[in-house]
Amino acid sequence: MWRGTARTMIALGIASGFVAAAGSHPAGGRTITPDQLAALSPDKIGTLPNGMPKILHQTWREETLLPKHQPFFDSWERCLPKDWIHVLWTDADANAFIEASAPYWLVPTLRLYHHPIQLVDMFRYVLMSRIGGVYSDLDNECFDTPDFSRFSAVCEVYLAETCCNSSNLDQEGRMEASLQKWERMTSRPRTAQPAGSQNSLLASKPGHPFWLWVMALAIENGPRVNFFQAFVQPIHSTVGVDLISMAHYQFASSEKQGDSVCLLPALDWHGMEKDGWVSDHKPRYVKHHGTHVWKSSGKTVEKVVIGILKWIVLPVGCMVALVRSGKVELRWFRRIPVMLGF
Repeated sequence: MWRGTARTMIALGIASGFVAAAGSHPAGGRTITPDQLAALSPDKIGTLPNGMPKILHQTWREETLLPKHQPFFDSWERCLPKDWIHVLWTDADANAFIEASAPYWLVPTLRLYHHPIQLVDMFRYVLMSRIGGVYSDLDNECFDTPDFSRFSAVCEVYLAETCCNSSNLDQEGRMEASLQKWERMTSRPRTAQPAGSQNSLLASKPGHPFWLWVMALAIENGPRVNFFQAFVQPIHSTVGVDLISMAHYQFASSEKQGDSVCLLPALDWHGMEKDGWVSDHKPRYVKHHGTHVWKSSGKTVEKVVIGILKWIVLPVGCMVALVRSGKVELRWFRRIPVMLGF
C-alpha cells in the first residue's frame, strides 16, 4: 500500500522531475521508485510540446532485473536526455497503483483476472491515463532518443505498430469476430482493416480519453462469472494486442479526437523479426527483442481446463447425446477400451 503523501499523489496522477543519484536503485543508473516519484514537486517535471511528461515507466516482478533484461534497461539510461525520469515499478507497486487509481467501474473485471500478466497490462493503461509519459517493456532496447516531434502536431497518444507479416495475419484472424460485432452494433461498413498495434511501447499525455475507451472495451472482452470464462481468458483479447488494436480502430472511427492516436512505425520503433518484412534491420529508435517472459506466467490453469473440456467433457457429451438419440447403443462404447488395447 502507498504511504501517506506518496499514495495520495500517485492516486491523483501527479508526477514530477527528478534525477536519482547513481546506485540508489537496485536496477542501477538514475532509476527511481514510484514512491520517490510521488514525493517530488510537480513543477520540476519536463513536458513535450503535446503535454506528454518526460517520464519513462518500466515494470518487473521485483527490483532486481533478469540478466538478459539488464542491457536493454541500461540502454534507456544512455539514450534518454538528462531531464527525463526513469521509474521502475514492481508488481507490488503496480497492484497498489491500480487499487488506488483505476476507475471504480473497472475493478470488478480486474478481480476476475487470473493471469498475472493481465493485471500488468491493465496497469500500463491506467498509468498512461493517470500519469502519462512513455511505457516500455523490458525487452525493448533504445538506440536513440525517441523523437515524437516527427509526428503530426495532433498526436497525443502513441502505440507501437505490430510487426511482422506473420503477427499481422494472426492478429487479423483473431480480431475478425470483434470487427463483425462492431459493424453490427454501429451499422458502419468496414472501410479498412484495423492497423495492428501492440502494448510493448506506449506514450501519452495524461488524461487522454483513449485510455478510458481501452478500459471500457476490456470490460466488454473480459471474463464473466461462469465456468468457462472464469478460467479460459485469452490474453490477447482481454488485455493484450487485440484489445488495444480494436480500441484504436473503434476510437479512431467514432471520436473527434480519433486522429490524436498515432502509430509508431515498426521499421523505426520495433525492428523486424527474421520472418518479417526486413531481415536483421536495426531500427532507428527502439528494437523489441521479444523475450516473451509473460507467456510463462499463469498459463497452467487454462491449459488444464482446455484439456479437460477437449478430451473428457466433449467426448463424453457426444457419447451421451448419441445414446439418448437412439442412434447408438451404449454397449458399442464398451468395445472402445478393448480396441485401444486396455
